[in-house]
Amino acid sequence: MTIKIEKSEIDVRAKLNEASKPTGVAGNAMLRADTPQEQFRMIGAGRRNLIINGAFQVAQRGTSITEGGANVNAPSATSYFALDRFKAAEHTDGSFTVAQKNDGPMTDDGRFRYYMEAEWTNPDTGVSATQYAGFFYKLERGELDQFNYGTTEAKTMTLSFYHAHSIPGHYSICVRNSGNGSDRNFVVDYHQDEADVWQKSTIVIPGDMKGSWNPTKDEDDAMSIMFTMANGTQYQESDYTKWRRWFSVSYRHSTHLQTQMCATANSKFRLTGVQLEAGSVATPFEHRSYGEELALCQRYLHVIGGSTDVIYLGTGSMYNTTNANLSVPLPVTFRDNNPTLTKVANSGGNWINVYVGATGTVSNPTPLQGDFTQSNIRIYCINAHNGTGSSFVGASIWAMVLANAMLILDCDF
Repeated sequence: MTIKIEKSEIDVRAKLNEASKPTGVAGNAMLRADTPQEQFRMIGAGRRNLIINGAFQVAQRGTSITEGGANVNAPSATSYFALDRFKAAEHTDGSFTVAQKNDGPMTDDGRFRYYMEAEWTNPDTGVSATQYAGFFYKLERGELDQFNYGTTEAKTMTLSFYHAHSIPGHYSICVRNSGNGSDRNFVVDYHQDEADVWQKSTIVIPGDMKGSWNPTKDEDDAMSIMFTMANGTQYQESDYTKWRRWFSVSYRHSTHLQTQMCATANSKFRLTGVQLEAGSVATPFEHRSYGEELALCQRYLHVIGGSTDVIYLGTGSMYNTTNANLSVPLPVTFRDNNPTLTKVANSGGNWINVYVGATGTVSNPTPLQGDFTQSNIRIYCINAHNGTGSSFVGASIWAMVLANAMLILDCDF
């Protein structure tokens, strides 16, 4: 018996055309993703960016900050906070001014209205071996837990950002286990192709399976990312075989190709759109509203005042004839319960007025750091009332921050 089998004809040309259909940029990125979780993040499901204030919308300390300025709450003249969550390090013989600029670029990731700019107003033409300068961003242990650093299950992360430095050349990124001896380093270069032109750089950071990445508490400093502007030879890594991989040594800020931006007067270092996310693909920048970013920043810093308006501070009571307890509620829960309290007086030398019952006003009482929780601060004010007599004991008070004065509550790293 003969069996005849008929099959429909195959249009080879149509099949080839179908196979060659382009997937586009997004499709190619999806195909490059290593895991379903990474694809999940790429389609915009859930939060992706671990960097707070990566678009530099929030500048609670001010839109122009000079090294060591009183409004910066500077821990030292060479290490101070700039725009929210980014810390400036200036260890050269020069100096720079940090500013929040509002003429940012239009990009494939949308409009970045704001960016951070450091201008070298006082240059240093001869960086010594141990000198350096740049910006740090630090992550808490709780933020880093998902990456399993220090284990065989360590996961990849990707850093992306826009830059428009005024000097073309090589610049370096250093990632390390901040707060754990800083003995695990990942150093990589990126390039500014043309002066003052915005471009995007992407750096894939493999998970580190070695080293100590586990500080005591969730809110402790676990990882630092440094954007380097200048670097001496002691902190350079000239062995190119170590670049783009983790290696053990203390403090490497750059490769030996790093541009010494501090050597040129009025040179400018600019950043915006900074994003750190899980996986090996840089997804479009996650834009968040100003309100969201401000609330995230206020976990580390809360500034009351700093404007031409008089701002309500808090209420309390007199505990003797001249001194008072003043209660200051915080807008969000602080990172820890040990913030630094700094007062910045106005041009008249005063910072608050305290109102005691209906008897009058006392300007500029002296604040003494008191009891702290992560949601409230109690300030002991001496000389809160200039009267005498037991009638003031227990009297209710309320306080206002004066125009152009500030109270800074800071528990950033």
